[in-house]
Amino acid sequence: PQSYQLIVNRVFDSDHNVLSQQVQNYTDSSKGLLLDMQEIRNTSFDTRGNVLSQRVATFDTLDPSTLLDIKVITNEGIDSLGNVSKTTILKYESGSIDGAHSNFIDATVIQTLKFDLWGNALEQEITKYSDIGKATLLDRQVITSTYDVVRSRATTSTIISYNSLNQFIDKQLISYQAYDLYNNVIDQTITRFDILDNAI
Repeated sequence: PQSYQLIVNRVFDSDHNVLSQQVQNYTDSSKGLLLDMQEIRNTSFDTRGNVLSQRVATFDTLDPSTLLDIKVITNEGIDSLGNVSKTTILKYESGSIDGAHSNFIDATVIQTLKFDLWGNALEQEITKYSDIGKATLLDRQVITSTYDVVRSRATTSTIISYNSLNQFIDKQLISYQAYDLYNNVIDQTITRFDILDNAI
């Protein structure tokens, strides 16, 4: 496979929900090259065990002094199948995952408007802001995807991008041609279009 994860679940609550977790991400199962390490704290759950709020600290190495960022994540609008309709991510440059965080970077709001039967996102909007109050837009993307109904693999994705003034930048059509045995994309084509839908 093109990636490998080592997951260590440390602390559980009385409902067997994971409260404290470490995830080590490697390029492959030999664990020869570490991509990053994450410390995750799940702080609240709904009655079905879906995570409502969590903090994720990402490190460059296994050394906890190599912090890259801390994300404070909130999930809303979770349906009976566990599909999340809205995720808000507040990103910070410094601080502690178990304490205060500082030097705010940006806020990202992911809204998924439609899922298929397997929980894949069919229609999604990703909006990024420069302020914690989410008043100043940085960029926005509207994503529409289609999936193979047999293998539940993405077949196409259409991404329309807008700038900080909410003006059209371009549209990208991504066609996924082939996957390996581990469902990693190994062949894809990307076509860009202008505002008149002409290929560029």
